[in-house]
Amino acid sequence: MPVFPPQFRQVLSRFATGVTIVTVKNKEGIHGLTVNAFTSVSLEPLLILICIQKNGVSHDALSESEHFVVNILSEQQKDLADRFANVNLSSTERFQNLAYQLNARGIPILSGVLGYLECRIVNELDGGDHTIYLGEVERAEVSEEKKPLLFYNSQYYQLF
Repeated sequence: MPVFPPQFRQVLSRFATGVTIVTVKNKEGIHGLTVNAFTSVSLEPLLILICIQKNGVSHDALSESEHFVVNILSEQQKDLADRFANVNLSSTERFQNLAYQLNARGIPILSGVLGYLECRIVNELDGGDHTIYLGEVERAEVSEEKKPLLFYNSQYYQLF
């Protein structure tokens, strides 16, 4: 029996994930997008992966860059997750009035996140309508002791 995209999405929505904002810098400036397709891959070497939809502006920015930052969101950052997921906002609008610092490569690290990973792209793989970016972690830091923002059944949740 074949599986169709709506059923596939419905089943996968039952898998709880954390929420991140991936930030990147290319020749046009800084970019960022909400990502929950993120996972650790390896401890030796330190590798993570993110999956990015091919038809977005942020995909192009990642393809043109060698580095990115994964910002892990806290439960107080739901509005940021929504802002960076809004396809109608430009990169400038997404970062407007937002507290962040730039790392040594000029990539934003968002204020108030639980932690972040600074990564170098070591491979890009075709993943259908997404590209799978494999990143080697060059720097990692836990920056806040808060609870995570969770995503389940197409909604945000908080730990009790």
